[in-house]
Amino acid sequence: MIVRSFTRILNFDLLVRILPDAEQIEAVALLPPLVTFGRLLGGGHMASATGALSLLLMSLIRVNLAGVTTFLAQGIRPATWWEKDRAVKATRIALVLWAVLLTALVGLILLLRKA
Repeated sequence: MIVRSFTRILNFDLLVRILPDAEQIEAVALLPPLVTFGRLLGGGHMASATGALSLLLMSLIRVNLAGVTTFLAQGIRPATWWEKDRAVKATRIALVLWAVLLTALVGLILLLRKA
């Protein structure tokens, strides 16, 4: 959701024209663990379902963090000057949010592994 808002702020119509399958790449990365989670949960295998859910969350966080970082590294900027302040703020929020979520998820995985 944040990346979708971020892309709206930065007006990535050009990127969508260059990489028309970008959303499909994200779906391919997220769909297998999601399906596995649902099937395992439906089958009553809670421990295995938790592992699939953690993989799904890790993939979701990494895809979004990589997207924001790639846009920064490539120097993609807003089309108009009045969107610049909003884009800078959205970038900071997105980077901090995804980094915190990734750290929390790694910590949770390590904590559950010890137990």
